[in-house]
Amino acid sequence: MSEYVTVESEPGEQADLVEIYTNQQLTAADREFYADQAAGETGSTMAQTLYDNVPGIAELTIREDSLLVRYLPEYTQEEIVDAVRAALRDFFL
Repeated sequence: MSEYVTVESEPGEQADLVEIYTNQQLTAADREFYADQAAGETGSTMAQTLYDNVPGIAELTIREDSLLVRYLPEYTQEEIVDAVRAALRDFFL
């Protein structure tokens, strides 16, 4: 595990999507998909952490070192990225 958690983001293909990249391994699986909060709350430890700590996640895809987050319209991309960054730092550090 790296001593630091880095997080970079870029807008997704649609206005309510953001792709977030990190230097940490988020899953050992090829891909995890959670269609809603209920699915995420019973998913992997990473999914549970994100749904518990990042308000506004509508849909989540977890890959080895990235996340694809569809978020609710009342949240901004910046709010989502900031909350994900904080949750990942708490999780890994």
